[in-house]
Amino acid sequence: MDPDLAVPAISSGASILVAVISAATAIIIANRANSRTLVQAERNDATSEKLKMLELEYSRERDRESTLNELEMRLANQKLETFTPMLELMEDALYKRINLDDPKQLRNFVSKTSRFAMWVNLIGSDEVARSYASFQQATYASAPPNVLLWHYADFLLAARRDLGYAATMLGRPDMLKSLLRDFYSASMERKLSRPLSEVVEDSGWTPPWGKT
Repeated sequence: MDPDLAVPAISSGASILVAVISAATAIIIANRANSRTLVQAERNDATSEKLKMLELEYSRERDRESTLNELEMRLANQKLETFTPMLELMEDALYKRINLDDPKQLRNFVSKTSRFAMWVNLIGSDEVARSYASFQQATYASAPPNVLLWHYADFLLAARRDLGYAATMLGRPDMLKSLLRDFYSASMERKLSRPLSEVVEDSGWTPPWGKT
């Protein structure tokens, strides 16, 4: 073969080979790009799915919180409706607007307090139920005024906490400060701030259930 004729043939073959390699390289690069695109798309789909799940979970949690808040509000309103008549009745008794020597008024008083005792034991907090029971027992036992006022203030404070002010900074004296005209002259701030046992001891009264 003529050497001069072989060179172009080799050059032509080399060009074809280069072209094939270039095409193959381009295909490989394109496939890699497509693979990366597919992987990224799959990742995006997975991320999107996770976001949808998180949004759904958040929506459900928000619905649960909304339902819980609604139930708590309904319970608080029920408690308020239950507490209000009794608090008004106790205020009437405190200011002697009720004549308990009158059989009709006495029956009405006993009926309302008994009905309230049933409801407060069902829907009231433990603190409210206990404080009201203690107040009633002191009333039945004809406790001295200072002891009754201590129990009454303790019940009001428990009711305040139960109606939504669990972290209240007020105390027993604050519950009666606006109700008693002789609050300061009668040293009620000091008396209501003291433990019940000391109030009972100072009154010289012996509870029928023993020492507090």
